[in-house]
Amino acid sequence: MNRSHLSLLLASLFAAPLAVAAPPETDGPTDGFALIMTGFLVQWPTLLTLVLYPVMLITYVRLAINEEHETQARFGTAYEQYADAVPRFFPRRRRPLAVAS
Repeated sequence: MNRSHLSLLLASLFAAPLAVAAPPETDGPTDGFALIMTGFLVQWPTLLTLVLYPVMLITYVRLAINEEHETQARFGTAYEQYADAVPRFFPRRRRPLAVAS
């Protein structure tokens, strides 16, 4: 997140409209959560991590969906347009850049 995105985010805390300057790659900063939990599972493969891994992932997905519903109720069509442009969890595959020869 660069300085302009941070200032936009801070300004939006006190304003009513949905703050969208440019769509990010995914819908939130916590999307690395699954990657971190997978790392814990690989590094410390204990019974506890095996049991908690799916519980934490399911809880995270439910939380994200509930937040989307709340945000959609608050911002309406502005959020619908944002949600159409930004994937929920996984970034969209980018097209390869054309190389001039």
